[in-house]
Amino acid sequence: MILVTGATGHVGRAVVCRLASLGHDVVAMVRDVQASSRRLLSGIVLRVADYQRHK
Repeated sequence: MILVTGATGHVGRAVVCRLASLGHDVVAMVRDVQASSRRLLSGIVLRVADYQRHK
């Protein structure tokens, strides 16, 4: 399983899509599940975390 931070950004989204297309189990670290689920492929596991919130 591979965790991708910044998964909804330009580069992160491309990384998530590529890893998934290669058959890897991908987990996307996101701040907002609803917004992220619209931006990422269905079937990608989402985990909520926010670096700024835990200072």
